[in-house]
Amino acid sequence: SCAGGGKTMLFTKKAPHDWAKGRIWKSIDLVFALELRSTKVRQAESLTELLGIKKYGIDTVAECCEVRDFIYENPAHVCIVLDGLDETKLEDCSDFVKGLINGEYVQGIRLVLTSRHSSEVMKLAVDTNFHLRVEMLGFQKGEVDRYVRKVLKPQDAAKVITALKSNPQLEA
Repeated sequence: SCAGGGKTMLFTKKAPHDWAKGRIWKSIDLVFALELRSTKVRQAESLTELLGIKKYGIDTVAECCEVRDFIYENPAHVCIVLDGLDETKLEDCSDFVKGLINGEYVQGIRLVLTSRHSSEVMKLAVDTNFHLRVEMLGFQKGEVDRYVRKVLKPQDAAKVITALKSNPQLEA
């Protein structure tokens, strides 16, 4: 998906919110959404350090260790979202983060990586043998107008295009 395609909003905000409300990922007990553009995330040397970056209601070292142990004992019930893989170079990531992405440190964990389409990411996807790959598709600039004109009558298309252009949130 292109820049501005909604990957970050969908996977770091909406999906965790929907999970917390019980709408999706019903077999998942814990969700952690982290942004790879953060140096702290990229440089985390352990799962405990990664968990400590955002509070997630984990306030003490004992709680952090309890959550870490749960993750290692129940990896299939945990989802970690690493947003923005395309915005960092893998060589800038710690060995732990690279190992997490490659499935070496927490085998069986549900890992969601968000990225724009790139050759480095495609190579990683092939080398890592992901179980599922999803590509978000959307409209580029100008495509919305063409699509609206194609599927609606001219007078209706003009109204829709005007409404879209007058609302920046809809136009994006």
